[in-house]
Amino acid sequence: MNKNLVSNMRYVLSKAKNAHHKYEQNELDGRFDTEWYKWYADFILNSNVSTELRKNISEEEMIEFLKDITDDYTENEVEEDWEDYAAERLIKNFVE
Repeated sequence: MNKNLVSNMRYVLSKAKNAHHKYEQNELDGRFDTEWYKWYADFILNSNVSTELRKNISEEEMIEFLKDITDDYTENEVEEDWEDYAAERLIKNFVE
């Protein structure tokens, strides 16, 4: 697996986390965004890393993927950071 790409994806996910937190605070008056998957999907698909992903990934496909890996992360009580976990799986699913 391309470690640089994983690192770049992790960086994008960290940026998404920080930007989304600000979005929740400023736009949603501090409320939890129940549709965060859509927000993250848009962020990822519009990031500089998206050029490394396979072409024609739909927003719906990315949303479902984010839901699935988050469910896996929670159910399996993964100890690594979500960004690390998600970055590796995004690359495996959408690049390799």
